[in-house]
Amino acid sequence: MVSNSVGVEIKEQRPGALMVTIEGRLDGNTVSQCESSIKEKVSSDTKFMTFDLGKLEFISSMGIRLLLIYRRVMESRGGKILMVKLPPPIKKVIDIANVLPSWGIFESIADADAYFEKMQQES
Repeated sequence: MVSNSVGVEIKEQRPGALMVTIEGRLDGNTVSQCESSIKEKVSSDTKFMTFDLGKLEFISSMGIRLLLIYRRVMESRGGKILMVKLPPPIKKVIDIANVLPSWGIFESIADADAYFEKMQQES
């Protein structure tokens, strides 16, 4: 039996940067719940978002759409989104959908944090 649930945990990593951990399924049945959770935490100062997808089991076109929306929002603010810990089936879908260039996908949170630090030092 397939679970129709999604878990979303959002933490501020540093001012203007959020860590969004998504667990379960991100599809037409769960995307609005996920989007509501994110909207509650994203402020006008948020420029960077890291999506931890290590426990994501499934992503549909609606889930991809959500990631693209936040990619555009962050880029319009001069920021970026990154994705970490993608399970192979999810990474394949993300690659096919071309949601992010390869430089936006990291194996670990530490790798993504190091990238963000480097970016902030250069600006």
